[in-house]
Amino acid sequence: MPLFFLLSGYFFSIKESLRDFLVKKTKALLLPFCLFYALSFIYSYFYGAHDNLKDFVYSFKSFTDVDGPLWFLLSLYEIFIICFIVEKYLHSSIWKFVIAILITLLGYLMAMKKIFIPFCYLSQAFLGYAFFYFGFQIKRYGVLLHKSWSKYIVVLSIIFYGIGIVRHVLTEIRWLIIDHTYILFFLPALGGSLLVIYISRYLQDKRYARWLAYLGKNSLLIMCVHMPLVRLVYAFLLPGLRYYYSLIGNSTVTDGAMIGGRICSSLTLIILVPLSLYVGLLIKKIFPFCFVKR
Repeated sequence: MPLFFLLSGYFFSIKESLRDFLVKKTKALLLPFCLFYALSFIYSYFYGAHDNLKDFVYSFKSFTDVDGPLWFLLSLYEIFIICFIVEKYLHSSIWKFVIAILITLLGYLMAMKKIFIPFCYLSQAFLGYAFFYFGFQIKRYGVLLHKSWSKYIVVLSIIFYGIGIVRHVLTEIRWLIIDHTYILFFLPALGGSLLVIYISRYLQDKRYARWLAYLGKNSLLIMCVHMPLVRLVYAFLLPGLRYYYSLIGNSTVTDGAMIGGRICSSLTLIILVPLSLYVGLLIKKIFPFCFVKR
């Protein structure tokens, strides 16, 4: 998720009026959220996730639990609005930086106290603001355009990401799970995000870059669709894996052990990505009015 926040900041612009910006982002983020939110609940009902209609209606209190990744759309929407107001109406770069620090600090404190704000994921937005702001500054100062800087940035990114691996840093922005030392949350996430960007730039002229770019273009679509489909994939995979394990003499393996295993995880990834892309593009074709350029 830090990568998505950083890239969103990189492509952020304040050329429009506030009204036009709000209309654009509402169409680009809130409409898809409402669509996938509704479709996910309908799918969960017909898939048998609830015993009866009353149980199904009551499940709405969990909000995005039926399709967890949708929280990102809400948080990103909030970040866009906050950053637009700050960048559009404040002229002091120092004050803009101070506000970014204050928002980041507030996000950190809310994460430490596990303060979840119902329905809007504002705490998560505050945590993501630092990456969004950093991406915006990268574009403003043309950091990626300076080829002479690339090797130094890559080395630092590897070091930052390596620190996260060595220190076993666990990050889950949705659940406000970050390291108690903020720098151990921010630097590994930033390093990993920058590494992905530079690796992508290296691969852009390769033969297989076109389909990778296509996946990247539709990555948010895949993100919004894949979670409800996981159970469907497991329904097909697990019987086959049970048969496989029985052939090798391990007939007592549990579903949980199989799901947590590397074989199931790898097969799920291979199946889920193209399936999610296909379903997402089908939804986009059926409901084109819910999808506009971000």
